[in-house]
Amino acid sequence: MMVLLLAVLGSPTAHADDLSVALQPTKKTHWDPKGKALDPFGRGDAKRRGDDLDAALPLLLSSLKAQPGCGKCLDSLARLLVKAERYDDAVRIGHHLDSLYPDRTEGLLRVAQARETQEDWTATAEAMTAALENEPDSVSLWRRRNTALRLLGDYDQAGTLLEGANDIGVEEGAVACMQIQLHAARGEPEAARALWEPCDEAKSLDLKRTSEGWLALAEGDAELGAKRLAMSGADKNLTRVALAWMRLEQGRAEAALNLAAKVIEEDGAWAWDAHLALAQAHDAMGQPEDALATLTAGPMAPGWEEKHPVAGPRNVMMVPRGPTWPGEVARRAAVLHVSLTARTADADTAQQAYDAVLAVHGASDELTAALQPEPPAAE
Repeated sequence: MMVLLLAVLGSPTAHADDLSVALQPTKKTHWDPKGKALDPFGRGDAKRRGDDLDAALPLLLSSLKAQPGCGKCLDSLARLLVKAERYDDAVRIGHHLDSLYPDRTEGLLRVAQARETQEDWTATAEAMTAALENEPDSVSLWRRRNTALRLLGDYDQAGTLLEGANDIGVEEGAVACMQIQLHAARGEPEAARALWEPCDEAKSLDLKRTSEGWLALAEGDAELGAKRLAMSGADKNLTRVALAWMRLEQGRAEAALNLAAKVIEEDGAWAWDAHLALAQAHDAMGQPEDALATLTAGPMAPGWEEKHPVAGPRNVMMVPRGPTWPGEVARRAAVLHVSLTARTADADTAQQAYDAVLAVHGASDELTAALQPEPPAAE
């Protein structure tokens, strides 16, 4: 269905024509649809919520033709464009909505939603900063900006902003929870632990449980971390990755495989630690070819030689394990890659893999042993 929508509306000219009605100037603005706009908006918004984007788009445009500047109509249209992966168009509508209703945050939130979906964390943080001018004490906006800055690895900026959050009325417990996540990402479990008492008083149970999960992971308690993340419901794929690594440590390779595969399938094709967990699970189950293919699709994809030395939080899901985790994942993946190649290819190919890893990661007993590995026992 989405493919059909993109095919029909795929050209730049079609996009411009589609949105000209939505972007037309208006003398009066009314947030809620009225009169002739009410019926097409209602039907279009319902279709959008049901993911029937083909049917929703013309209805929403019809509502805007009947009522130029209808806020709810524009908001729904921007949401639809994000779902249709027309991110730049969603941003255009979001900025237009913001220009019509500068005292509301919906327009900037649609901009942020589009850029978040694209994983453009710089633009996301900028949109959240602009939205906070209208709602300076919004925990949700602070949290989303903090997440964007953390994913950028801009811990200093995130920390500086949080230091002043209480002074402008942001809930103290929520600020402490966000600081816990930041300390965990920095690899500072002691500093994170010192903030647990105020975080425990946060009004948002979701934020509190998420931060407790981050704290547990930072302290090396994978089981508690996975449980708290699961209870929060905030990031199901981070929870799955944490559980996958825990299952590997418990020797439950098949369970780890199912969890890691689900993460990659849903939203984690970029996450090296999800690929590494899946590869280790395949290997433990006596499937070295599948393990090798998994690594080649993730942390050992072409160009890895340049990416491994600069591995950072944008490469992994398990950011709570601290700043050394991305590099550790890269190193483990490289060593496993050599071991798998030695078991599935000829000696010359294995030596080439070894030499490539040696040039990037340096010598180690683990790497040397990978050239003559013993296949792991099946689960």
